[in-house]
Amino acid sequence: MDFYGPSELTSLKSSEDPKAPEAILLGASPIARADLAKIASPVTYIDKNDPPFLIIHREKDDLVRNRQSKLLSGWFTSTGVVNELIIVPNSPNFGDMFDVDTIRTKVIAFLKKYLK
Repeated sequence: MDFYGPSELTSLKSSEDPKAPEAILLGASPIARADLAKIASPVTYIDKNDPPFLIIHREKDDLVRNRQSKLLSGWFTSTGVVNELIIVPNSPNFGDMFDVDTIRTKVIAFLKKYLK
């Protein structure tokens, strides 16, 4: 399960910012150290043996753009990994938009379906 996480560090909006959290993690901006960014990016490790994934992202997240989750879903799909992408409409960076019945119901249904 992935809730609005970055999936490919060099494609982040802040990938050239040496003070961004991902740059602090790497010791340099992801663009400056693409080798380290690749190692730290989840998409690097996707393979056909991965379990099903539920990916949920905010529509209006400007810290980690929902493009990151779309990219993650695309990699899973192209590798043959079952995945479901939910972009929560009209949701900004912060708030309780994930603590609502519709999202809770989808998460529980996904878990019940795949955790047998």
